[in-house]
Amino acid sequence: MKRLSKCYGIFLLLALSFNLYAQDSAKPFVEADSTIIDLNRPFYGNVKIPKFPGQEYGIQGYIMNQFHFTQKEINNGAKGEVNIWIYIERDGTISQTRFEKNTNPDFGERVRNLLLHAPKYTPGTKDGKPARFKVKLVQKFESKRAN
Repeated sequence: MKRLSKCYGIFLLLALSFNLYAQDSAKPFVEADSTIIDLNRPFYGNVKIPKFPGQEYGIQGYIMNQFHFTQKEINNGAKGEVNIWIYIERDGTISQTRFEKNTNPDFGERVRNLLLHAPKYTPGTKDGKPARFKVKLVQKFESKRAN
């Protein structure tokens, strides 16, 4: 009887370990996307940076032209800073945003909304192939008090 229970114990351990091994090996291998280029770090190769259309100061000029303070913010002299990462896709659209610093949550959400609905960039390339780009934007806001 003792011998039989040892066999069952060993069999159970083998079955569990095989099951765990089979689960790990069944996971598909996902290769990292090496075409995401962070414009805030040095990069190498033949890179053409994406261009924002039509604005003298690029995307930050677009934000400043489109961003409007509420009357309450004007009366209170509201200030804020938004540091936000944007991801520019291979077709020139902004697909994702991620806040690094957001001193005024209302400003941050309005900036995110503006970015996600902004005109498309002229797509960037790396070695002649369309590439994704990651860019950090720092935008400061200060409303002037009404006199």
